[in-house]
Amino acid sequence: KYTFKEYSKQLCSQDNIDWVWIRPCYIYGPKDVSTRLIPLVINKCLNNENITLDSCDKVIDYLHVDDFTNLTYELMLSSFTGVYNLCSGFEYKLKDVIDKIHNLIKSSNKIDFTFHQDRPLTSSYICGSNSKIIKKTNLTPQINLEEGLIQTIKFYKNK
Repeated sequence: KYTFKEYSKQLCSQDNIDWVWIRPCYIYGPKDVSTRLIPLVINKCLNNENITLDSCDKVIDYLHVDDFTNLTYELMLSSFTGVYNLCSGFEYKLKDVIDKIHNLIKSSNKIDFTFHQDRPLTSSYICGSNSKIIKKTNLTPQINLEEGLIQTIKFYKNK
């Protein structure tokens, strides 16, 4: 990623093109790939299927897909240059997000969190600062996590 970032920056500079690099956090929402964690947990809870996951001790920043597209669109229309983190600015413990989904669905399935499934050499903190894009655009994410999860759950319920 770093090499491509630097190469694209150089190409844009040579051709006098405004260069923007987007660093998105974890994006979620309706129509997400069903094998990603949030849709997977939603579908298993809706079907009352038991789930075994790793310890889910990671701290992650989740941004709703609508907020992501709005921020990306704003950047595309602007003459801003540089690197921008697209994130909610909030940190969530993954286990809490999964518990929230389970509670919103009121599922009776069992969720087991086990450290035996933890993958080695993965980051336990995946968050960024969105202060730069907020300062430049005055845009802030509009959909909080609970509201976004409710919207996503409704999508998968009706699918």
